[in-house]
Parts: sequence; structure tokens; C-alpha cells
Amino acid sequence: MTDKQLETSTPPSHLAVTAGRVVNIQRVGERARVRAEVLGAVPDAYIALREACGSPESQVLRLLSLRVEDLLILRFLREGVVYGFRTAVSRLVTDPEYLVFVHYPRLVEHVSVRREPRTTCRMPCLVAYDGSGQQPGLMLDVSTAGCRIVGRFEREKASPSAGCPVTVTLALPGQTEPFQALGVVRRLDREGADWALGIAFDHEQRELYDALEPYLCLAPLR
Repeated sequence: MTDKQLETSTPPSHLAVTAGRVVNIQRVGERARVRAEVLGAVPDAYIALREACGSPESQVLRLLSLRVEDLLILRFLREGVVYGFRTAVSRLVTDPEYLVFVHYPRLVEHVSVRREPRTTCRMPCLVAYDGSGQQPGLMLDVSTAGCRIVGRFEREKASPSAGCPVTVTLALPGQTEPFQALGVVRRLDREGADWALGIAFDHEQRELYDALEPYLCLAPLR
């Protein structure tokens, strides 16, 4: 398995056009990149972009001095995969705010930046960070290099930050003692009391993956 894998596919409508997603914009033939926020889109028609709210690069999109038919490359990161596509400016709006409309892509290239692909699962586990004590979670995917866990905590509890050390504890088939894996938070998504953590393990967790893999590869009969 290579470290990075390149594929080409027709983009699902929910993938590249989620409102609020921050993308990197680059003119074809130029090296400079700036950030913009997806305002919305109509599949197979257009994507509307605005200045990235709260970004240190605020107002940079306007300073690109884009023109209709300028060729662009858009990129964004989603769950360990970098997506990118070529497009062109279709329309510019300056009032009431600066908006850039680009053509909706027909093809998207994507490159996995994870060391190993993750396998989907639904494993109960416990997560502890910053002396928070163990909190219940559900592991949604796993590899020897990391995992994704979702859960819910009391609203007054502080959420972890990127780089925060975490300990993941779960029961492995055939073992009587709980298994623990140490790692760090690479990604945090939170809405109210619900959270989702992207975790990178400190060390390769071959024992964890080998114990789960025989069960994760099973599929229901049709």
C-alpha cells in the first residue's frame, strides 16, 4: 500500500459544496494560494465562494483581481483526503459582498494523506484526555495509524484541542484485559455536546488492528 493514492471520480453533490467549507484557491500557472469559504452551490451548475470568515487571509480573495473565465484549481481536506479540481470563474459579484462563482466540476482528483486506509467499524470504547476521566465513545473507523471516534459529553466539559494527548480504551475479542492506545487529536468536530475526534496513534497499533480485522472484514449475506 502506498502512502498516497490518487484517484479520479465524479464528485457527489454533498462532497465539494458543503456550505462553510474552507477551500484553497490557486490560479492555473501560478504558485500563490488563498483561502475562501463555500457559500453554496447548485450541482452541475456552479459553486459560490466568499471571503473566508475569520481567516487571517480575510480580503485576500478580492485582492486576486479575478476575471470571468480565469482558470482555477480548488483544493480542500476532508477526513484525511485532499480533494482538488480545475474550474473557471463564471461570474463575479461585488455587492452586497464580494462573491466568486465558479463552474461546478465534473471530475475531482483525491489523494489520501493518511499512512494507511481506515476500515469502517462500530466499536464501543472509552476516551480520556487532559485529566477529563474516561468518556464513552463509538469508534467509527480504524487503522494501525489512527481512528475516528464520536461521542457526547456534558456541556460544561472543555473540549480537547488539536495536539491534545488522548488515551483510547476498548475490549478486544479474545482478551480479558482492556486494550489501551495512546495518541493525539488531529481533528475535532463539535456541535453542542456531540463531538467527533480524528486521532493519530503515537505508535503503530498492529495488535489492535489485527485483533479487529477478522471481524471488520465480515459482510452480511444478501
